[in-house]
Amino acid sequence: MIDVSSTLLPRVVHARAFGDGIDCGDDCAGGGVCAIRMTEDLAVEARFTTNDSHTCQPDTAAVNGPLLQGARLIRFERGRSSRSPCRDAGRMGGGGPPQALSGRRRLRHARRRDTLAGFYPEEAEPLDLLAPPEHGGRLRQAAERFGIPLTDWLDLSTGINPRAWPVPALPASLWSRLPETDDGLERAASDYYGASEPLPLAGSQAAIQLIPKLRPPGRVGVPEVGYAEHAHAWRCAGHEVVPLPDGDAAPWLDVGPERLDCVVVINPNNPTGRRWSPETLLDWHARLAARGGWLVVDEAFMDATPESSVMPHAGRPGLILLRSFGKFFGLAGARVGFLFAEAQIRRRVAHGLGPWTLTGPSRWVAARALEDTAWYAQTAARLARDSERLAALLRDQGLTPSGGTSLFQWVETIHAERIYVGLAARGILIRLFAHPKSLRFGLPGEDGEWQRLAKALASLSEQGESTQVQASAAWSAHADSPAPRP
Repeated sequence: MIDVSSTLLPRVVHARAFGDGIDCGDDCAGGGVCAIRMTEDLAVEARFTTNDSHTCQPDTAAVNGPLLQGARLIRFERGRSSRSPCRDAGRMGGGGPPQALSGRRRLRHARRRDTLAGFYPEEAEPLDLLAPPEHGGRLRQAAERFGIPLTDWLDLSTGINPRAWPVPALPASLWSRLPETDDGLERAASDYYGASEPLPLAGSQAAIQLIPKLRPPGRVGVPEVGYAEHAHAWRCAGHEVVPLPDGDAAPWLDVGPERLDCVVVINPNNPTGRRWSPETLLDWHARLAARGGWLVVDEAFMDATPESSVMPHAGRPGLILLRSFGKFFGLAGARVGFLFAEAQIRRRVAHGLGPWTLTGPSRWVAARALEDTAWYAQTAARLARDSERLAALLRDQGLTPSGGTSLFQWVETIHAERIYVGLAARGILIRLFAHPKSLRFGLPGEDGEWQRLAKALASLSEQGESTQVQASAAWSAHADSPAPRP
């Protein structure tokens, strides 16, 4: 009997694979219908009917493919609900009204989660059914696990500019006064992005969490591989999240029961680097907006390639644009982002955020950085060169990138875990994804950092099957899983 565990989706049941069935244990009440999705090298979807002995037997009429003995269970949910999945994730109704799990049963659920990394990118090592996705930059955790002092690490796990905009000394009054909205930030952002009426945010994450709450539950398409907070936020607001292979929404926009009400596009995608042309996105937007749908475009990594942005069309009904300040400017700690949308949506988001969304110091720094056009021009050119330099460095070591942006390169390889562990053992932290097996490399900064990465990769190449692979078991549960799940 093979334990395949479960994910963070609603109506989750922890199960064991046996033969052609799934043993649900006492957490699955009989008489209901379960849906299961399993994956090995190919994805399989099937439906199962539960019986009174808490065993799920396959409904052969609905099985879309063969069941894979030992395949890791990555999705297992019972039915659908218009209630918030995150709020109700601990409920397990079996044909009758859902009943809340007791504290003891919740603890039992937590103890059974021992094999699954997660369904969307950055949902590594789920700790409970309500846990948000994980993110890069977990340097302190890596330092503890690998026994290397924090100061000795080279952190390439985030897609943040390693050469940040030089922050000058701040006026002392910024720390003693409440933030004010007439300090020039909105004007600077409007000039920088080329669109009027920007709404400042505490990072685009603030809008990602709030936007799904502004609509009644519906069907929302989200890239199958991409920043996991989007899917998590829409699911928490009660929407049905539809993973889009390669982020392509076109097949889901036509009339029919499976059509989408909203589409999320990450452009360029993180981590794959996939880009969609403005013409394609405007076509999707027109088809959605014609029936009251929304197109949400996350342009967090767009700064260096503004020609690919749909920002010139900001303000159209149903078009919501998100921009991140911290990545390109290397000031992620300032937590600054912007939303561009039609007036009604902008007002509703502003109301949901409340006053003083940004601190005074963050507003002051962001305004001056956005106004520094000379620094922008120099940085955009340098990042383009550095991104190509990183791609060349990786190719030289047999790690040809599958995609990337000006701030990172993404490599698909069956040796992802070995490389990740081997670099971590040398004090270099990158981003590991489990599905598909891949790595994301951020840009080194100083020349010494480039040399350190090149030397470490060469050492791994010479070493072949590193003995460090034995240490990978301690990290396998921490791999981010984009595909079928920064």
